[in-house]
Amino acid sequence: MKIGIDARMMGTAQATGVGSYIYNILTRILTTDRENEYVIFVSPKNQELLTHISHPHLTIVTTTIHWYTWQEQLILPFIYYRHTLDVLWVPQFNVPLLYRKTFIVTIHDLIQKKWRIGKTNPLKELIFNAVFDHAVLKSKALLTVSHHTKQALVDAYKNLNGHKVIVTHLGVDKLFESQPNFDIINSVLRNLTITKPYLLYTGVHRPHKNLETLVKAFAKIKAKHDVALVLGGPRDDRYTALTQTLASLDSKVLSDIILPGFVSPQTLVSLYCGALAYVVPSFDEGFGLNGLEAMQCKIPVLASNSTCLQEIYTDAAYYFDPHSADSLVEAFETITSDKTLQANLVARGTARVSEFNWDTTAQQTLHSLHSCQKDLLKTKNK
Repeated sequence: MKIGIDARMMGTAQATGVGSYIYNILTRILTTDRENEYVIFVSPKNQELLTHISHPHLTIVTTTIHWYTWQEQLILPFIYYRHTLDVLWVPQFNVPLLYRKTFIVTIHDLIQKKWRIGKTNPLKELIFNAVFDHAVLKSKALLTVSHHTKQALVDAYKNLNGHKVIVTHLGVDKLFESQPNFDIINSVLRNLTITKPYLLYTGVHRPHKNLETLVKAFAKIKAKHDVALVLGGPRDDRYTALTQTLASLDSKVLSDIILPGFVSPQTLVSLYCGALAYVVPSFDEGFGLNGLEAMQCKIPVLASNSTCLQEIYTDAAYYFDPHSADSLVEAFETITSDKTLQANLVARGTARVSEFNWDTTAQQTLHSLHSCQKDLLKTKNK
């Protein structure tokens, strides 16, 4: 079978967690499956990520076509067609509308659809919805990263066959298992001018992440505790609620909110290990990988009680109402005043995170591709 994989987003900071998802699964599939033929579509910037892999039936196709562009819709499908693929795996919703051969797709969440992120005009929204609907309804199989996302898809698409939706939880990178090196941690904190105990958030700055509630809660926490708040991740100027909330703060509070921007994985390990707790304040998530990474680094996690987070974290996090800054303040006060609770959360987190690994996710993805092969053979034999 000739399998195509769209890996243009692989390992890129711009693609956030999707890039890591592609890399971790793709490299494992190519290591595990030596029989099928693979055609991997990559960008010029990430092709070197595959140079260490030796595979007997591997073709790497480099393309400058960026994701979410008109070229992706009008040119990329013909690049796919040129390679006469039996099945194509697209690890994001952006399957070209003109591609009508067999494909499977990963739907990480419905956040862009529900929160209308980046929808600046009606035409863009119309195109986005058409592409998303095509991915969901025309795919041979749908991979989702949580049961919550699966249910959201089934609820949103009444004519969707739920049996074709397969839950494949994400894994946690081995990088976060490493023992903390306090010299490195202290160096990172100095470089970021972090001089106080701190709460940590890292990820995109967008409305569904609910960072304004986190900032409001922090302002109340500062009234009693001399702590800092680190908000890692790239700023998004479209997120005006956060900008307005920050602008409304007292200067003493604002001076203890640190915005380091994009944080490399190596720096992130040190930030996790040095934090009082990691906070996931989101209204909406598809999986919540950062919370598991924090658990791997043995710090307590405070999490919103919304969407998939209780499914993923179970009893390994302390939950609060994301609509209430006071609820988050209360959660902070509870865990910081109870050392036994902190220890229990860390122990449960260590146990919980051990249940998620990339090898399992890769095997499930490969199984879905093989299932397409079996269906193709049945169709040919009829």
